[in-house]
Amino acid sequence: MPFPNFHAARVKSPDAFQNIVVLKTLPDGVMIYGGKLKGETSSTAQAYRFPKSKFSAEQAKSWLKSHDIKVTLFEKAEKSDQDDLLRFDRAVLRGKAEDTPEGYVRADAVVTRTGVLLYRNNDGSIRRELRHPDHVFEAASLDSMKMIPITNGHPATKIVNADTAKELQIGNTGENIRPDGKFVMASLVITDGQSVDDVKKGKSELSLGYYSDLVKEDGIYGGQKYDHVQTNIRYNHLAIVDRARAGAMAALNLDENEFFEIENDENDLSINDPNHNPKGGNMPKINIDGIEYDCPQEVINSHGKQAAKIVELDAAAVTQKTELDTLQAKNDEQTTKITELEKATADEAIQKAVKARVALIDGAKKVIIDEEEVKKFDSLTNADIKKAVIIKKHTDKEGKVNIDLEGKSDDYINARFDAIVEAAPVNDSSAHADNTRKIHDDNADHQDEAADQEKSQKKMVTDMQDAWKDKKEEKK
Repeated sequence: MPFPNFHAARVKSPDAFQNIVVLKTLPDGVMIYGGKLKGETSSTAQAYRFPKSKFSAEQAKSWLKSHDIKVTLFEKAEKSDQDDLLRFDRAVLRGKAEDTPEGYVRADAVVTRTGVLLYRNNDGSIRRELRHPDHVFEAASLDSMKMIPITNGHPATKIVNADTAKELQIGNTGENIRPDGKFVMASLVITDGQSVDDVKKGKSELSLGYYSDLVKEDGIYGGQKYDHVQTNIRYNHLAIVDRARAGAMAALNLDENEFFEIENDENDLSINDPNHNPKGGNMPKINIDGIEYDCPQEVINSHGKQAAKIVELDAAAVTQKTELDTLQAKNDEQTTKITELEKATADEAIQKAVKARVALIDGAKKVIIDEEEVKKFDSLTNADIKKAVIIKKHTDKEGKVNIDLEGKSDDYINARFDAIVEAAPVNDSSAHADNTRKIHDDNADHQDEAADQEKSQKKMVTDMQDAWKDKKEEKK
């Protein structure tokens, strides 16, 4: 049967061994299982296990190959409905207990034992699991019980971790964990005031929460039948619980993990009743959506804390929504201002460009006086007009161009144009046309010329505005 937390590689059948224990745990976490073969006195490896937290299945196979280990069966780590279950054992707080000056309770107590324990399956049937001394007293198992949290009742989440320890922990076990006959003794201290009061009022039962791997095996131990063996036992927390609620663990959805003392008569049907209460007392009730449920006090307390957290989270969500709306309003305001600034900048740039275009054309008219050529300026760029002026200046009477502008830079074109315009005399016809536009001469020819000039300038402004819009779209 596959293990939930380990990849397993079998090298010999377990039926060939007198007993099987952990022979060695390597630094990389690989555990070597084995024992004495039947009729032999020396130990032999039976299987290798690789923690899946450190090895993938392929890495485990590669490790085996690199160590020349021949495997008869390899099983990848895989959960089943009976594997990796959280167990809850019970023991009564007994041994030397004392109050400390700080008000704590310090004790040396029995916390669990070896032997056959009974657990309820999901279908209500009973499973008999052997906690063999080889596994219970294994060094790695005992070490996992050191310095673990103590809780007041088992948590609704079943386990304690770094996220829940601050809320759940009422004390901790010590480092003095040791076998004592068939029992395991542990030093512990309870530091929470309410929990100390609960212990003094009789809440003196201890219950370990732990994980283990199950190996299917039928046999008899100490006169008791068993059908599974717990291996790789690792502890998570130790809880103080009220014996009166021991039979109500099913309310925590832990019926598959419920523990029964072996002294229970297997014919006593009460052990199959998840609502059985050994003391016959009434359970506390919790009201959820108008319906009352029987529920252990630990769950009621946890439910109340979770409900309070939900209220806090709802309030925080409202606050965050308000802050988000405020930030959005500020962002919208800034966007509006940016849009206005861009529009103002665009208008200013257009006006500046229009003035520069008018000045350019006026300068060009000092050199190019032919009206037909001047009309073509509307379809030319500023650079093309400057080139036309330079070419005009360097064209002889026979129409031969005496200058080559191919490949010339913008700075070269600008400099040549400015020099030509600066040296050119004022064109009488151009000046006359300007004067005509100013005094609105009634001469029809001059009126047409003025109208054409105004039309050209309007077209130029429109073209430049459209060009500016295009550039703005390109930036987006």
